[in-house]
Amino acid sequence: MSAQDFVRVSQLWQMRSRRTSLAVRQQVMDLVAKAASPVLSESALWPVLAGQQPFVLDPFALRVVMISRLDIARDFESKIEARFFSSVILQVDPTSVRGRGYYEHVHFGWPMTTRILANYRFHSHPAEDVWIYLPKAPNEH
Repeated sequence: MSAQDFVRVSQLWQMRSRRTSLAVRQQVMDLVAKAASPVLSESALWPVLAGQQPFVLDPFALRVVMISRLDIARDFESKIEARFFSSVILQVDPTSVRGRGYYEHVHFGWPMTTRILANYRFHSHPAEDVWIYLPKAPNEH
């Protein structure tokens, strides 16, 4: 088991008493299913449950690959800056101290996370591990 898997299992174990309700799960799946363009979801679970293809399967591996494959990093960065994704679903609040550390060292990397925050606005936090961001308007900074 990788460190990333261990961290996620630990988080899920700690959250076991705070299960996401069926209504909330359906709300997130509906958002993904009705999306006009791909959804950038940190967890591949949401697109799969909504019958969509995940854009990212493993955000930790993506971060590692982007270190040595600058072409992949540039492509991902350009998609974020173009607001290509209908929404972004994160598992940890990126604006918190814990979230900053998480995105610096575990998923996406802090440079990509700051680009997400610059181009997507917070929309909702319907569950313990679901932060939804929507594209900012063209004139919104």
